[in-house]
Amino acid sequence: MIATVSAEGGEERAVAEPEDALRGIAWSPDGLRLATVASPPVNPIAVRALMTVDVDGGDVRTWYPIPTGSSVSRPIWDGDGAVLYTWSPTQAGRGGTLLQRLELGAAAPRALYSFDSAPDTISLAGRGAVVFDDGGRRQNLFEVGPDGSLGRRLTGGPVVDRQPAFSADGSRVLFTSDRSGSLDLWSLDVASGALRRLTFDTADDWDPCWSPDGEHLIWSSNRGGHFEIWMADADGTGARQVTSDGMDAENPTMSAGGEWIVYTSGNPDKLGVWKIRPDGSEATLLLPGAYALPELAPSSGWIAALANDSQVDGVAPIKVLRLEDGSTVADLELPGEGVNVGRSRWMPDGRTLVSWGQDASGTFVLYRQPIAAGRDTSAQREIVARSEDQRAIESLGVSALDGRIVVSAGGGESDVMIVEGIPGVGASRPELER
Repeated sequence: MIATVSAEGGEERAVAEPEDALRGIAWSPDGLRLATVASPPVNPIAVRALMTVDVDGGDVRTWYPIPTGSSVSRPIWDGDGAVLYTWSPTQAGRGGTLLQRLELGAAAPRALYSFDSAPDTISLAGRGAVVFDDGGRRQNLFEVGPDGSLGRRLTGGPVVDRQPAFSADGSRVLFTSDRSGSLDLWSLDVASGALRRLTFDTADDWDPCWSPDGEHLIWSSNRGGHFEIWMADADGTGARQVTSDGMDAENPTMSAGGEWIVYTSGNPDKLGVWKIRPDGSEATLLLPGAYALPELAPSSGWIAALANDSQVDGVAPIKVLRLEDGSTVADLELPGEGVNVGRSRWMPDGRTLVSWGQDASGTFVLYRQPIAAGRDTSAQREIVARSEDQRAIESLGVSALDGRIVVSAGGGESDVMIVEGIPGVGASRPELER
């Protein structure tokens, strides 16, 4: 819900209740409209659009669809009839982020400037001038020690390495990284530290996993124009599309015998957790609704999925269901809130879940909790890893062989920068003249 409240306090007044998730809200200079980026609750990068809301009447209007798979910042106003935002054609955003200006009602935005970094926040600083943060985000892979501390660093560099997944024998970790300039899949030899790039497409490749026999890679890619599930040989060759979702198929995992691939759909007409044969046949809806990040335990056939449409403040609901028929095993509530909080991996027994959440102080941690059909096991939940200074945990992998945990953790410090002399910026904001 979008609501307003007086700066002096008082009751909230509801403005609108859009079904989409909203990223950033900016008042127009005349105070009559709000600008925001709207996205579906399941996957915030699948289908997004620049949207305005009338403060008085609550009327919602979509002005421009953001291309699928691209990255976009929070919008700001440039006068009462135009918005500025940064945009990159890929999620990596390295060396290819544009400052764009959209006149409301125009068919497309106009590119005004190209950044060397990928700013998340921008602000007008006068005619032709924009203040921005220079990015600075970095994430690398770390082993989790027996005491829950982040131990040996497995990858390094000013890059974003995330979504680690162990091979069945525990010797390799598959992950996605922007170290090539786009998001590609990489393999890490845990013992030697050797890295190998496995995909070379300019589109985004992420959400990777190994097949249980180690012979194949399975992941999500928008190389066909929108996100679908893809499969390839273990060295990345022979890539082929598995799903035909038509909009947003992501987060695949595979059953023990390789008979099924489980994934989630963000397509409004197909929302839910699905299973499909590796040859693309027999697509079957297991759990309808706005669910995300399904994780299948090969040893038990249980699937943990985050219930995005049921999140409330401070709680991330997770449903555990059976691969056979989608029937419910258990429902649990994980402490924490935010995008992807509740991301989980299974321990080797297939009945103990390790999940990304937050403790009472808001620190990102990993919880371990046994799952029992029809029973509340929250009293047995314990913290097994904790973020450290400049090492905030974001995603995780668990070895099906011995339960070892690898996390993607990082942070960064951003500098505040200014660029001046940009034509067409701030001309409609005379109050910003310096």
